[in-house]
Amino acid sequence: MKKYWLLLLLPFVGFSCDQEVKETVPMTLNFEFLYDNEPLVLEAQTYTNALGQSITISDFRFYLSNLRLEGEEMFTEKESYHLLAYDLSAEDSIVIEAVPKERYTQLTFAVGIDPERNLSTDNVGDLDPNNGMAWDWNTGYKFLLLEGRYLKEGTQEEGMNYHIGGNDNYRVVTLPITLEEADTYQLKVKVHVDKIFGDKAEVGVTEAERQTFFIDFERNSPEDTMFGPYSQNVANNYALMFSVVND
Repeated sequence: MKKYWLLLLLPFVGFSCDQEVKETVPMTLNFEFLYDNEPLVLEAQTYTNALGQSITISDFRFYLSNLRLEGEEMFTEKESYHLLAYDLSAEDSIVIEAVPKERYTQLTFAVGIDPERNLSTDNVGDLDPNNGMAWDWNTGYKFLLLEGRYLKEGTQEEGMNYHIGGNDNYRVVTLPITLEEADTYQLKVKVHVDKIFGDKAEVGVTEAERQTFFIDFERNSPEDTMFGPYSQNVANNYALMFSVVND
């Protein structure tokens, strides 16, 4: 009988030996906010968009969610919702404490909140409505908030408020990276705020050939800057505002 019991146990012994526990290490994503490849400056700096219109920026925030690393294995961060905001150093960061020690070649995340969580504002942490990113008059979140002023017709200063939300404006971003096995991971993600309004490098390129859409500040109606079809042009642009380098 002992012999038979041992034979029955052998497959389970082999199975447990194959379940290798992966070593985990911390990972830091440092976000640098830029306009025209220079650190973003609030209030005191006047900028132009691809159409040559002048603006100043007073507030900039967005949600990054559903972060994933891919390579030899795939790692998905649980409860992956981060509110990133400009501060005095023009940088922000995310620290993930336990990332499996692997080689990774791709970073994926979303700008916005996925439909399942976007339908409820009964949340805490970065999703707490008190952070100023939930609609007061409707369910759901502002995926990206950019506020400031622009010169209407080049002479009269007007308010500029882009509060982009709605499930149609949820965008997934995938960036190539090179992370070899290490005791800690560091990445710098550059956020090119100017590309929200269109890539200046595409001035002179036909509209059909452009990757981005040139945003006209003269079209600052609520429909254009929150949920409407025009706001999807802004969302398509902010999906292209990121670049990444090993920190």
